[in-house]
Amino acid sequence: MTVQGALLVGSVNLPDTESTFRAAADTLGRRLRRVPDGETGDRFHWIVFQADLIGGADGIERVGDEPVLLRNLDLRPLRFADGVDPARVVLPKLDYARAALESYGTFAALREQGVIPAGIRFQVSLPTPLAVVVALVREEDRAAFEPSTSVRCTPSSTRS
Repeated sequence: MTVQGALLVGSVNLPDTESTFRAAADTLGRRLRRVPDGETGDRFHWIVFQADLIGGADGIERVGDEPVLLRNLDLRPLRFADGVDPARVVLPKLDYARAALESYGTFAALREQGVIPAGIRFQVSLPTPLAVVVALVREEDRAAFEPSTSVRCTPSSTRS
């Protein structure tokens, strides 16, 4: 059996985006059709970083008093604070667009240098709102939380 292609998704345990691109190109080369940035830095563990961002919004709080840490990320679920109208909660930017633009700059430079073979495309992967809600929000608040999360997780969102 000959490997004819490779699809990479998710976090890569490397220190930064450039390391991810270089490792993917060195290891898989022309087998790749597209390459993601590896969700490095604070994005290292899929969507867990969003809990810190969303948890800082007015009307959102963490369940429990003590942080449950994975590296520097708090794994405690989110909930609406008592008395808060979920429809009035404004979620912060999740910074996927910023991260993609920064990563694309690195990708383009490495492609120009020949590190990433010509024809390989830059891949941006976004989580579904359902994934965010199920993974980060306590069960009792999920139905009310989903509409706000949908606005923040869709690629067409341009709200600040």
